[in-house]
Amino acid sequence: GQASPGCGHAVLGGLNRNAVMLHLLADSDDLDDAIVTAVVTRSHEFSTPSGIRLGSPEADVLALGAERLSRIDSAYDDSYTWKFTPADAAEQHLGVAFTIVDGSVSMIAGGQNNDVYRLEGCA
Repeated sequence: GQASPGCGHAVLGGLNRNAVMLHLLADSDDLDDAIVTAVVTRSHEFSTPSGIRLGSPEADVLALGAERLSRIDSAYDDSYTWKFTPADAAEQHLGVAFTIVDGSVSMIAGGQNNDVYRLEGCA
C-alpha cells in the first residue's frame, strides 16, 4: 500500500463502524517500511484485558484507577477521552485512550502515548 511520509493511517475492514485503524509512522511512501504506533477500534468485537469494550459504561474505565487516568475534553462536542497510563515504569511510553459519549465507551485506542492521544489523527 501507499502512505504519505510522516504520520498516516491505514483502515482495516473497510470504512464502517467496525473498522480498525492503524496510526503509522513512515519515512517513505511505502507502507512496507511503516511502523504501527497505535491501533484504534470502533468495533464491539475487541476488548482490553480488563474486559472494557465499546459500549462499556464509563464506570468500568474509572475502575482502572484515578491515579492512572487523566481526562481530555473534546473541542468539538460533549465527548471526552480518558487517558490510561500503565503503572509499570517500563511501559510508561504506552497507553490506552477511551473516548466516552453519553456515558459509555465509543472508541478505544492503544499504543505509543504520542499517537494514542492525538485528537485529530496526525495533528
